[in-house]
Amino acid sequence: MKIKTKNLTAFLFLVTLILGCSKNDDENSVPNQDIQIYVAGREFNGTKDVAKIWKNGIATELTDGAQNAWATSVFVSRSDVYAAGWEYNGTKYVANVWKNGIVTHLTNGAQTAYATSVYVLEGDVYVAGYESNGTKNVAKVWKNGVATDLTNGVETAYATSVYVLGSDVYVAGSQFNGTKYAAEVWKNGTVTHLTNGTYAATTASVFVSGI
Repeated sequence: MKIKTKNLTAFLFLVTLILGCSKNDDENSVPNQDIQIYVAGREFNGTKDVAKIWKNGIATELTDGAQNAWATSVFVSRSDVYAAGWEYNGTKYVANVWKNGIVTHLTNGAQTAYATSVYVLEGDVYVAGYESNGTKNVAKVWKNGVATDLTNGVETAYATSVYVLGSDVYVAGSQFNGTKYAAEVWKNGTVTHLTNGTYAATTASVFVSGI
């Protein structure tokens, strides 16, 4: 039996519509009214850098501008907005994390320290960064304000990004090998060297995809 051209056109349109509304498209779609854009950074006020968070282009100052400060990373968990960064205390830079604008100092200011990345999972706040031991920078990750050293401080190292999947904590960074910086990633404190140190290399970000 022949299908009339008009009916065939309608049939093909229906099939196309069904395929176009596949499960994957539904999972990847986000209603426009739910989109909120958060950006961490800093703005010069004429004399000092002020750490800021922008939400949909509207700025919130995290510091008062009395001392230089930077916000380097932002993470949103439900209604809470977290930012990582640092602020000068008049002598040293202090690693900070802010929750809804309220600061928590990750270091005491005795040595220079920087917070570079923040990730929040089930209420636990993870921050990557590094702190000087007086001579070298030590790569670190803080969980709820408690620091874990990723390197031993013999050579300078940096932690630049943190990502948490389940109970596993991944940190990207780099460490000096005596000649060059090598790119590295740590999983639960155990390092994997991404480069062999023949040429200088650094890392900027880590992302983990799980099943």
